[in-house]
This record gives sequence, C-alpha cells and structure tokens, in this order.
Amino acid sequence: MKQLTFDGVNDLFQHPRWGAVTLEHAKYLDGLKAPAPKPLPKIIHTSAELEARNERCIEEQGCSAY
Repeated sequence: MKQLTFDGVNDLFQHPRWGAVTLEHAKYLDGLKAPAPKPLPKIIHTSAELEARNERCIEEQGCSAY
C-alpha cells in the first residue's frame, strides 16, 4: 500500500479496495465479510404485439409502457 501522510501518528495509506485508511482500519475492513452479490434482474418475456406498443409509446410519449 502507498503511504499518503507522514505525521507518524495516524498515517494514511492508499488501500486498493478501501481507499485512504490507517493500517488498523485496513486490517479491520479486510476482516469483514465481502458484500453479498446483487441478484440478477429477472427477464420478462413479452409478445411481439406488446413490444410494438411499447416502441410506439416510447416514440410518441418518450417513456416506456412498463
């Protein structure tokens, strides 16, 4: 880690994941669990007629029907 400050008391280091932290804080953060991955969005299957209506809605009103 690259040292950012040199005051001798609470020196800050550039951590690749956590940003500017002290050594003690970096050790604490590294001990935490990794965040849960976000779920993938659901795929909604639509008919061709609904897709055509949605495209027309976007062209006429500037927003999606769903």
